[in-house]
Amino acid sequence: MRNILIIDLAFTIKALNQSKSIFWQIDENVNTRSDHEVILFSIQSEGNLVENPLKKMPYNLEKADWKEFKRS
Repeated sequence: MRNILIIDLAFTIKALNQSKSIFWQIDENVNTRSDHEVILFSIQSEGNLVENPLKKMPYNLEKADWKEFKRS
């Protein structure tokens, strides 16, 4: 008989941990051919989880000459 010992770690940030919007489960249907299991998780959030880098973009894309861009 095989002993089953699985120690896999998942980390989170404090804001997610407090929101209680993280759901996870072990998918036993996937054969990983190792002693690790596949962990499925979903995050449900009403706000942004990370800062959107496009909001800090140093370029004004509205001023771009898109016709010239397409020609090059």
